Amino acid sequence: LGPQAQSFKKTNTAERVQVLTQALLALPRFTKRVLAVGLDLASCSVALWAALALRLETLTPPASAFAITVAVSIAIAIPVFWLMGLYRAVFRHSGGRALRIMAKAVTIYGSLFGLVVTIVGLHGVPRSIGITQPMILFLLLGGSRWFIRNWLGSQIAASGDDRTSKAVLIYGAGEAGQRLASNLGSSSGWRFVGFLDDDKSLWGATIDGGRVHNPATVARVVDKHEV
Repeated sequence: LGPQAQSFKKTNTAERVQVLTQALLALPRFTKRVLAVGLDLASCSVALWAALALRLETLTPPASAFAITVAVSIAIAIPVFWLMGLYRAVFRHSGGRALRIMAKAVTIYGSLFGLVVTIVGLHGVPRSIGITQPMILFLLLGGSRWFIRNWLGSQIAASGDDRTSKAVLIYGAGEAGQRLASNLGSSSGWRFVGFLDDDKSLWGATIDGGRVHNPATVARVVDKHEV
């Protein structure tokens, strides 16, 4: 083993996770997109397996029907997701806006996939799969992105990287404010900590990982987060 490998072997589990996280974040953008596509390919397959298992009440759906339908699902999903911009989003900074884009992308995918399965028909594949598989896929896509975002965020915070960045509050929690929060999150020099908004109904809510505060409490919030 080389010096780096020996050093890695001596570290504890938490330190190893942080090292692997930093290595993941340091990957080229193209490599990250390839990994994201691979994750979605797996999600399409798992969603189809789950849909068939629920419909046929068996954990081993017909291999031929499964293979053909997976191919159709992937052939529709990846181009739609790519054109909708799902792979331009940075997972650790994606929030409400990214979720809305994903919902639109899955809706378009579900319409096309349902058209093929329900109207055209695939041999040995129940037509109801055209409805249930996109629903399960949406849950898997949203869940995987939520997990990655929170996991990476916790690892970055634990490594102390955020302590060198400047904490920022955004006035206005509307669409423009949420876009700004996402853009700030893409820069290592800024740390988004929350919103200020005049809308009383939003006070205390969490949007894109940031709490919405009453503007009257700005002095306390600024002091707490060292904004």
